[in-house]
Amino acid sequence: AKRYGIDQGTAGKILIEHNQKKALAEAGTLVPGKKYGSLIFEMKSAYICHPLRGKTGSPEEIKSNLERIDEICRNLAAIYPNVLLLSPLHAFSFYDPRGPQDQVLGQCLRLIEKADEVWLFGDWKESQGCRMEVEYARRLGKEVEFKG
Repeated sequence: AKRYGIDQGTAGKILIEHNQKKALAEAGTLVPGKKYGSLIFEMKSAYICHPLRGKTGSPEEIKSNLERIDEICRNLAAIYPNVLLLSPLHAFSFYDPRGPQDQVLGQCLRLIEKADEVWLFGDWKESQGCRMEVEYARRLGKEVEFKG
């Protein structure tokens, strides 16, 4: 500590912070780079891809899918507390799900650009929007993983 011109207390704090950052990074959920309090890290983010309209686009199917994604996100938040969940079905819930989806899809693609990974849920292969999101994510080189 003396060699670097800092007192013993400050040197101890630096060592503790270093060990905390190292442990967080090794846990795989935090990446060095962003300042948060006295620690520096950045949360990993995951785009949550799940069908909205389903096969029929009926109000019942939309309601069922929204209930499913609510439950999925609640579970994910409990399992992965240090992952920022980017759920477009929640973020853009103010749009009418029965109306045109071009504007929503454009915003979803911007969210995918920001995400570190894309996590797939439900019968995503039957959803044109989900297939477009997956194709876009893969073109960007994002990790795409089926989670359930």
